[in-house]
Amino acid sequence: MTRADPLPAAEIVECVPNFAEGRRPEVVAEIVAAAKAAGDVHVLDAELDANHHRSVVTFAGRIAEVEKAAFACVAKACERIDLTVHKGEHPRMGATDVLPFVPVRGTTMEACVALARRVGRRIGEELQIPVFFYEEAATRPERRNLADVRAPQYLKGGARRGPTWRETLLMHAVARLALHPLIPNIQVSWVKLGAAAASLCLQGGANDLGGTLMNESISRAAGNEHGEELPPARMDALIAGIGRKAGQRNTLYGPADPDQCSRSYDAPVLAPIVMTPLAGRPLPAGPQAAASRRTSPAPQL
Repeated sequence: MTRADPLPAAEIVECVPNFAEGRRPEVVAEIVAAAKAAGDVHVLDAELDANHHRSVVTFAGRIAEVEKAAFACVAKACERIDLTVHKGEHPRMGATDVLPFVPVRGTTMEACVALARRVGRRIGEELQIPVFFYEEAATRPERRNLADVRAPQYLKGGARRGPTWRETLLMHAVARLALHPLIPNIQVSWVKLGAAAASLCLQGGANDLGGTLMNESISRAAGNEHGEELPPARMDALIAGIGRKAGQRNTLYGPADPDQCSRSYDAPVLAPIVMTPLAGRPLPAGPQAAASRRTSPAPQL
């Protein structure tokens, strides 16, 4: 009688996602429950830090099961965590900050890298969340170090924070000279610069103030103070203040419909903005990766 060969060891992988939530145990419990419901994984630990407003969850299992659980917990984090009201000491890039995969038994780092790429691709495609891969899973050398992925280029000395006011004004003026007569209309963004600065650009080459833009969120989510709304009456006053005549135009720069112009002055007051987190906005997972977004920033794989 001969001893049978032992069964091959299962390919076990550990996943250690970090979430931007350290003060609501019930939310972390929901994230953990989502992972367990999606994949047959063993949750080894769940630790919350209120000061950093961060939690670290650890679970392990076979590759296919960890893959399903990782995506599910990122999706749940995106649904339950709103970074527009988040304050904490730890740098984070999303509702799911990092989503590393670690080989434990019967597998390799290469397999974890492939796992991270699959999960990251699914997060990007299904949850519409940008993902950055770092360390072993990095797709370019400058993204290998997580600290480099986190830090804005200007903090690393690789770029300025933005153009100076003189450069901004010159851009509009030079555009008027260089593009005329092929592009006769130069727009200044009051959303980016504010009404006062926009009026100076109108005197230096621009002839289009843009639209009223109700409930703009992209610029304000990036830290800008402007963008809520600039009603037609305020636009008229701004333009009259620099000695110009205001006129509404359509998207082809032709005369706007008179009835539409009239209705624009009778628009109701804007309702308060409620930044409700969208479901399915998590951060990626992987051996080493990272992603970003305002309401639920990107995960790191």
